[in-house]
Amino acid sequence: MVVDSTALPEQVVDDVITSAFQSAGQRCSALRVLFIQQDIADNTLKMLSGAMASMTAGDPRQLSSDLGPVIDSGAQAELQAHIERMHREAKFIAKVELDEQCSQGSFVAPHVFEIESLDQLTEEVFGPVLHVIRYSSDQLGSVIEQINNTGYGLTLGIHSRIEAFAETVFRHTIAGNTYINRNMVGAVVGVNPFGGRGLSGTGPKAGGPNYLLRFSASGVMPAAKGEFALEAQGPVKVDENAVTNAIKAMPSWQTKPIDDRLAILGKCCPDFLPLIEPIAREKLANPTELPGPTGEENKLFLFGRGLMVLVVNQADSISHAEKQIGSALLCGCPLLIASHGIHRAELESLLATYQQAGLPEKLLQLVSMESLLPLVEDGRIEGVIANCLGRDSSALRQKMAKRSGSIIPLIEWPESDSGYNYHWLLWFLSERTRTENLVARGGNTQLFNLVG
Repeated sequence: MVVDSTALPEQVVDDVITSAFQSAGQRCSALRVLFIQQDIADNTLKMLSGAMASMTAGDPRQLSSDLGPVIDSGAQAELQAHIERMHREAKFIAKVELDEQCSQGSFVAPHVFEIESLDQLTEEVFGPVLHVIRYSSDQLGSVIEQINNTGYGLTLGIHSRIEAFAETVFRHTIAGNTYINRNMVGAVVGVNPFGGRGLSGTGPKAGGPNYLLRFSASGVMPAAKGEFALEAQGPVKVDENAVTNAIKAMPSWQTKPIDDRLAILGKCCPDFLPLIEPIAREKLANPTELPGPTGEENKLFLFGRGLMVLVVNQADSISHAEKQIGSALLCGCPLLIASHGIHRAELESLLATYQQAGLPEKLLQLVSMESLLPLVEDGRIEGVIANCLGRDSSALRQKMAKRSGSIIPLIEWPESDSGYNYHWLLWFLSERTRTENLVARGGNTQLFNLVG
């Protein structure tokens, strides 16, 4: 959770207590690290200590109990060992005192410690232990970098009365579920579709409008046509700058409106435009408004997954490659194309057309087929695209499974244009939800439009 100096301290404390200690802190979405602007840190932490002093741990069947035990004695032992380490290496802030009834059972007293940086935490502490990090207003970029460098992206909380601050943190982090000016636990089906990104998630959000689509397919699947074999690999030849340059080019492209992307695609693959334009305008142009309680705004955003690798083998159709490239670019994904030499001249001509149409430099690059396997194993790659639908692609999948980073999809291309639809486009996209308590920054202006 990231808190700036404009946040309401009372609300921050209430939401921190709920997010960090409810269910004994043993929710996957529980608050583990609180970044708080140093201007309000002392006062807020004093209020948090007072609130914790009024909490009662005990039998969860009793209404007087604010929190119960952790799941078992093994978890209890691990958490106690971490608490002992924090007493040696961090600054103790507060704890909830346990009474005699907690001597029986796997109870762990909620603790708050202040640490210097996320580097002090080498793994998730799955229990009621909160870590606080202070930051100054000019260190927000560093805070965002620390959060992103973990590679995990399940839930994120933001507390601020400045809309631009909340938008900056949301846009520059990757969490699948972001909660603004409220607690960050308790996702509701259809309201807060739940799922992470990076090392915290692999696909669609449970309870969201796209969830069932990812378990379905349109039409009849083609009959198996044998094996999708990886072509013979020569000596490894990897342009070390290709991945870095593509990722650097991505932000400027992802911030372009859908109309701008469609304009470029229309110049480069005009035959494909009629297939993708209706989908783009209906699904990608704006976030999906989700229902929710009065005073709360819920939106589902679709972002490009990130850097993709396209495999173009000798027997593959260039017309398919054009559609694959168009789909990735439409969704905001940069693309590295590992192609057989027979297609290189055609692909170079296509790339030149994209450059002339205004595509950012390095967003689309050709690489040698010999660099395919090292690229597939690169942790910065977010997906692999290949014309392998209906064929045994286990050889490629096994190479992808050896990756040390997040699990990524193999996007198997449809056989014909009739098989191209929103189902396929979803594989290029990643979902994020944004839930905001509008009351905290002045109320829900939508209510003014209601007719009695």
